[in-house]
Amino acid sequence: MFAVWGKDGRLTFKNEDGSTVSRLGGLFQFDSGWYVVSDNTNNLLNKPLEQGSDLRRARLRSDGVCYDNLEWVFEFDLSRSADNRRNTNTGSQPEPNVMFNNVFFGVRDIPFLGVVRVGHIKEELSFYSASSGRNIPFMERPAAWDAIEDPYLFDNGVTISNTYFDDYLYTWLGFFQTNTRTGAFTINPDGSYAVDLRVCIMPIYEDHGRDWLNIGATGSFRANPNGISNDKPTVQASNIQPQIRTGSSVQVPSLINPGNINTLDGTQLFSVCLNRGYGPWSIGAQYDGQYIGNAFFQEEITLNGNVKKSVFADIGNIYYHGASFEILRFLTSGDHRGVNRRDPSFLQVIPEHNLSWGKNGREKGIGAWEVGAKYDFAQLEYYLPTEAPPPGSAQYTALKEAAALPGPRGGNLSAFTLGLNWYLNPNALIMANYVYTTGTFNSRSSDSLEPFNSGFHAFGTRFQFTF
Repeated sequence: MFAVWGKDGRLTFKNEDGSTVSRLGGLFQFDSGWYVVSDNTNNLLNKPLEQGSDLRRARLRSDGVCYDNLEWVFEFDLSRSADNRRNTNTGSQPEPNVMFNNVFFGVRDIPFLGVVRVGHIKEELSFYSASSGRNIPFMERPAAWDAIEDPYLFDNGVTISNTYFDDYLYTWLGFFQTNTRTGAFTINPDGSYAVDLRVCIMPIYEDHGRDWLNIGATGSFRANPNGISNDKPTVQASNIQPQIRTGSSVQVPSLINPGNINTLDGTQLFSVCLNRGYGPWSIGAQYDGQYIGNAFFQEEITLNGNVKKSVFADIGNIYYHGASFEILRFLTSGDHRGVNRRDPSFLQVIPEHNLSWGKNGREKGIGAWEVGAKYDFAQLEYYLPTEAPPPGSAQYTALKEAAALPGPRGGNLSAFTLGLNWYLNPNALIMANYVYTTGTFNSRSSDSLEPFNSGFHAFGTRFQFTF
């Protein structure tokens, strides 16, 4: 084996004939954020928006290929800020010290099937889901992605993927055990599973990846594991967080969180994506939807210490949805945003000229500079038709604590983002994002039956190093 520092800035070990390749590395992202927010808006949130900083991601990774067609990935996150989900089987639990991301074993080049992987694997529910967090063009993925796809980003399962017709067509099929989002460990006597299918076409790929177009669609059909409080199949709670985040996962407030919902019919997700690269320009559009059929709400509340009462409400069908639109342009000559043809997703940006002051005879350069704008929209709303007790009564207080007061739950959100990216070299990136967010936040947390509109400004920076 001999070591090389690859063009992508990663330490790579290869044997003489190239049949075995192993890479060691990771990344960290140091984020800081500041907010201009009113007290009325903060009062709607479960935690106030406060300035601060955090390690958004701090990952170590080993991956490679051995004997030409056997591959592996072992990646975990130590940041304590990348995930705030709670396991619906075990109830509220402290955030984990280590979160497993991709940990799988795969076999490549199987005739017709392509690549088969087994382990704890990312669910490719969209172009953004398939893209690594180190390669996304803004500090956070779209708000609708946050609400609909993120609860199911990683799970234990098996995937089969392949490209056909000279990489014109890409298919990906996944079979997963639900409720394994964070720790890769779960038990469920009901055996809840999910099936995902992603199909993409790439009608344009020219000029060595400087001119490309990808169009994709994904569907997911999921059974739901039982919740801890009522032993009923429970849809994982959707949760939209700010596009600028500070603190650990438990310190980041929820802008919209309708709470857990019960259904015996499972849940269905789908997304449609269009992404285009044309020289220094890149554009993207994505739509996400989630359907929850025959939903109901059932919780046990405690009155006056030991008196328990069951609260039940027939909600009917619920539909969450949202979309995002983005446009970016490199200001430096020759730089572009590439695409992975074999697994449609953002590639790492490698500047045409690295930042250099010309020492030791090297060419001077300023790195790659990129500007962009993004618009997000998400709607996660439904009406809870429970009986309203008198305000101030013990039952009213108990219902409020259980988020079971009658009226609207969830909310809607719009966010406009301006971004500036400076790629110093393949390893280093500095980001700055300004975001204005407005909407009806967490309607269920208010005593008022009518939601009202709120908004706030945010500014964030990211210093990222990949190795």
